[in-house]
Amino acid sequence: MNRFVPLLFCTLALLFSPIVFTSSSLLQAQQVEEAAPVKATLHQEMETIQPGKAFWVITRLKLDDKWHAYWKNPGDAGMAPEIEWTLPEGFTASDINWPYPQRFTADSMVGFGYDKEVLLLTKITPPDTLTSGNDIKIDAEISWVVCSDETCLPGSENSSISLSVKDSEPIANARTAALFAQARAALPKEASDIIVKRKADIIKMQIPKNEDYRVAYFCPEEGQSLDFHADQLLAQHPDSSDRLVLQLQDAQENHSQQLSGVLIVQSKNGNEEAYTINVPIEDVSTDDSLISMTNPTATATIVPSQHVEFEGGVGLAIVFAFIGGMILNLMPCVLPVISFKVMSFVKMAGQSRSLTLKHGLMFSLGVLVSFWALAGVLLVMQAYGNAVGWGFQLQEPLFVASLAAVLLVFGLSLFGVFELGTSLATKAGQAQSSSAGLIGSFMSGILATAVATPCTGPFLGSALGFAVTLPAHLSLLIFTSLGLGMAFPYLILAAYPNLLRFLPKPGNWMVTFKEIMGFLMLATVLWLIWVFSAQTNYMAVTMLLAGFFFMSIGCWIYGKWATPIKKR
Repeated sequence: MNRFVPLLFCTLALLFSPIVFTSSSLLQAQQVEEAAPVKATLHQEMETIQPGKAFWVITRLKLDDKWHAYWKNPGDAGMAPEIEWTLPEGFTASDINWPYPQRFTADSMVGFGYDKEVLLLTKITPPDTLTSGNDIKIDAEISWVVCSDETCLPGSENSSISLSVKDSEPIANARTAALFAQARAALPKEASDIIVKRKADIIKMQIPKNEDYRVAYFCPEEGQSLDFHADQLLAQHPDSSDRLVLQLQDAQENHSQQLSGVLIVQSKNGNEEAYTINVPIEDVSTDDSLISMTNPTATATIVPSQHVEFEGGVGLAIVFAFIGGMILNLMPCVLPVISFKVMSFVKMAGQSRSLTLKHGLMFSLGVLVSFWALAGVLLVMQAYGNAVGWGFQLQEPLFVASLAAVLLVFGLSLFGVFELGTSLATKAGQAQSSSAGLIGSFMSGILATAVATPCTGPFLGSALGFAVTLPAHLSLLIFTSLGLGMAFPYLILAAYPNLLRFLPKPGNWMVTFKEIMGFLMLATVLWLIWVFSAQTNYMAVTMLLAGFFFMSIGCWIYGKWATPIKKR
């Protein structure tokens, strides 16, 4: 045996990786994943099509209870459904015709989307040169992100339809007539006689009143500078009984000169209407040009849109983030990683104070750099319109499987299958003083952060949701506070090594403690496999477990023979 044998088994494990992450798409046409909360299908309006004459298809997403999908502007979290068409030569597909969305809130996050069912209309135009008598096939890869109150899941599904080409007038599909009628009824109407004025950062939209409206809210297109977290106030126009005024909040100094989006109004009897808004904004400088929402003589009933926000502000959010960061150290998914640092501090108790402080600072730096990196990615994605939620990395199967693999290897090392860093033990017993030891502390901080973010839970949900609505520098300040809170106990131990005397002295108990931590590590691996299974399918999980099997054999061979006391 030599040291290259483990490489063989690790290579076998890596060879399984492409199968793991492509098996989902390869098997989607053969099975329906029971845990998937979405079923995507294509539907055709016509049984036959005519050369050069456009026809319509529907992409239908059926959602399980308590799940919702997103509009083209998802709001603070999620991503809009996407359709990648595979069309015959010469065919073209229009942009999606979006049904009007609903506005929903969770903690301080605001989203625009749908529940139960989504019907997305697309116009397909065939070429004039299409030959009659042929059958054509249209394929679509439909991808989405859906969320419940507890988590978000990405997904995709392939669907197809077949149509016959005839020179005669197209024949309608009677089975889908009701579905297309429903889809068209959900499209917003073109608005008319809408007047929009702005003074400073207040925008007021004058709306014709066709019914006894009691609720109105506006969903802005992506790229608009509106603050959709602010309450949207509806009032009767004081000078006109057949007009209402909806007050909106502008969010940026660089004001847009056009207001685009969808206005939804609801009457007292429950009737709901939606209108497409795309009108210029008139900037005014005097209150006379605006409708006063607080005029005591106006017969206005102000109806705020439903909205839940973080009650506190930046200061309280920073405090909550710091406390929450400390609490993260007690979470089951973080505790196994943290145990490495506790044990390393115990081992270093008899060494120099400066060495202990260096390791504590490197661990803290790893935590902070990780939180900065994750927050930076989140803010950049939001800036480009792909809004996501905190813990979004756990929505990607590749990340989940990779993290589970890392924790499996750490768990095996805790059981003594192999030892990490044995080559440093020969260096005069000062392994911890080497640069590799400091890098190990830094990497421990990164790993702890990677597994900590999904544990933030409801305690930090409001504060973090509030953070991503702030300017970038304030958001990073809150994320920094979260990282400092998580690293704080280790900074204290590193700065005051005398506190280590309250920890038990090194002994055989450490072996037992290490093995107990190994079981906690494996429990975390099982949880991650469960998350992976919800995102993929049974075959993907099978291949992932096979990869873990060969990885475990590689670790065992490494621990058995690739040691300083074994001959090559």
